[in-house]
Amino acid sequence: MTGRLHQLHVEYAPAEDRILLKFNTVDRQELRFWLTRKFVKTFWDQLQILLADVGRAGTQSDPAAKKAMVGFEQEKAAPSERFAQPFEDDPATFPLGDKPLLVTGFSYTPPKRSGSAGRGGIGRIAFETESGHEVGLPANAVLLHSLSKMLIDINPRTGWDLKLTPGYSLGEEPARPARMH
Repeated sequence: MTGRLHQLHVEYAPAEDRILLKFNTVDRQELRFWLTRKFVKTFWDQLQILLADVGRAGTQSDPAAKKAMVGFEQEKAAPSERFAQPFEDDPATFPLGDKPLLVTGFSYTPPKRSGSAGRGGIGRIAFETESGHEVGLPANAVLLHSLSKMLIDINPRTGWDLKLTPGYSLGEEPARPARMH
């Protein structure tokens, strides 16, 4: 991707039983990707591991505190009002074509670490597609939290029955507070 990232958008396509993930740039390039349930399951767990290492969550030694901090930081980094603006659907170009590419994997390169363990720096996330493309994006905490929040928000429309909770991998449940008698 050559332009600076401008917006992200997800929508569920029932006929495909897939999530359509779109990115656009300030110079009006648009990239489109299909995310399958299988991919989202793998991606979600890895995304939560990444989020546990960025920002204040990365400074927590207690696993429960780290998970809670991921949820808190997600609300701060990706507030609901950030997603209220409609996606600008008027691309000038589609560098990879106008048909969505099927995402089959991803990789993450952390920011260069210097002194303060690189927290808050810019890493890189790359989506690998079935057609052999690898599309990289600069990935800071805001982008990672935004992807997490978007997956949580679209999940009820998919019918996939995935339990997506910030800070928790699939199958993990937040601890319930003890009941007072």
